[in-house]
Amino acid sequence: MSKPTVMIDARVVETHVSHGISRYTYELIHNFSLIFSESNINVVILVNAHSCLLQKIFPKEFSFEIMKTRWTNIKGQWEILCKINKFKPVFFHSPSFIIPLFSKIPLLATIHDMNHVSLAKNYSLKQKIYYKLLAKRLMSKSRVITVSEFSKGEILKHIPMHGSKIDVIYNGVSDIFKPKYLWDPEELETTKIKYNLPENYFFTLGNHKPHKNLNTVIDAYMAGNFSESLVILTDKKDILLKKIEELRLEKKIHVLQSISESKYLAQIYAMSACFIYPSFYEGFGLPILEAAACGTLVISSDQTSMPEILQDSAIYFNPYSSKDLSDKMAKAKNLSAEEKNKIIQNA
Repeated sequence: MSKPTVMIDARVVETHVSHGISRYTYELIHNFSLIFSESNINVVILVNAHSCLLQKIFPKEFSFEIMKTRWTNIKGQWEILCKINKFKPVFFHSPSFIIPLFSKIPLLATIHDMNHVSLAKNYSLKQKIYYKLLAKRLMSKSRVITVSEFSKGEILKHIPMHGSKIDVIYNGVSDIFKPKYLWDPEELETTKIKYNLPENYFFTLGNHKPHKNLNTVIDAYMAGNFSESLVILTDKKDILLKKIEELRLEKKIHVLQSISESKYLAQIYAMSACFIYPSFYEGFGLPILEAAACGTLVISSDQTSMPEILQDSAIYFNPYSSKDLSDKMAKAKNLSAEEKNKIIQNA
């Protein structure tokens, strides 16, 4: 009798892509493989040709199907259906909001947040139609994992499904995220040179979507006249560079577009004076936990899930007020080492 198969869609994992869902999926599969022992199941993982998962060694029960479509391509629905029909898995796991719409296979889906519904004005008509189909699919033969009590409440607000079908499992942080004193100083210096980092800096990150609210950080930084530099990691740096040039802050604000490995991201967190997270809406806010794991003081938005995740381990601000952020940055700068450590050690 052949072993049953489970299928995982990992197309979101792409080389040099470091957003939250990509890293969540990579770590999920990586750690699953580490605890996996010979069993009575096979694991089929859907990937793209350049996935960094293909560079790793996995147990013999793991196999990879190289897909032609990227994870957000609507044509991928037909390709997924073909793979389901070929391997006949007992269930399909989607670590993101992309799920098989045209199959009745039992589904385990991780829904990280509901910003596509709560912030619908930021999305196209095509995306809105997709999310309505997603909601209907989740209500049938599906079990949902979400990453915070806040997100569970948001799902139940927008999708009429029973709360017992939703499990809250908080995100974890890789061991690579560790405090500055645990890194080799020469390695840190190499990273500083590699990314042209200033000696003393505030650090923030986020993609180009409006709810990530990076402009507020720039406004707060400009208002505070800080001696520290500001380092921003984002996916489309040209958008921010134009504003930075208009403000004549090119020498003070450094914009990075990508980080090649999690190791470098961890080092950038660890070397920063503090980490700023200005988002209006997050289902979890993984970067605040990563920064805290690196022993870095976090200045976080006080909205949605962030206070649930870090509780007393951050300085919070109103993300709709650049003045409040500027004041909190000044406060963080003037804290004594003892006061900083007291906040950080709550994490």
